Amino acid sequence: MRLWRLSSLRHACDFDGGYGLANSGRWNTTGRPVTYCSTVPSLTALEKRVHVTDTNLLPPQAMVEYAVPDDVPVHNVSFGQLPNDWALRETHTQTAWLDERTELILVVPSVIISIASAPDRNVLINHRHSDSTKITITAVTPFTFASVRGRVPREQLRGWDPASTVTESASTPDEAEWWHKNSQ
Repeated sequence: MRLWRLSSLRHACDFDGGYGLANSGRWNTTGRPVTYCSTVPSLTALEKRVHVTDTNLLPPQAMVEYAVPDDVPVHNVSFGQLPNDWALRETHTQTAWLDERTELILVVPSVIISIASAPDRNVLINHRHSDSTKITITAVTPFTFASVRGRVPREQLRGWDPASTVTESASTPDEAEWWHKNSQ
């Protein structure tokens, strides 16, 4: 299993559950070593983004990729196991799961992508579980949030040639030519 976590670059290689020791989250209470991750990097970025008003105020970020052996114990929480109003609650703690240490991994739905058939899930790693040492960091990649431009009114799009915009941002003449041919 691959997991991703967005972290400050300074703490990217920390893997001790420090977040859970210092903070409560939707699925944990303070004082329990837990690391929050996601099954896909895009969800990791979305989860960080919804909690930050201005990403320019964040310290330098890094996307941390973890390798989790297939033989570690995992507990999945499905939408059907949650109360109907679970997404409206500030917390839905799994204190018993953390304290019992039966499974290393807890896979939970995301409030942001709350679609039962989607593979995007949040994942908690319980650092009190003896198998937590089997998880390894496989990559640390610097990460920045792209600046998002405002929506362009439809009237301004009339006569706009998307190929001309792509050509300007293409990195090579061959790439620009490909985009021009294939964007018609």
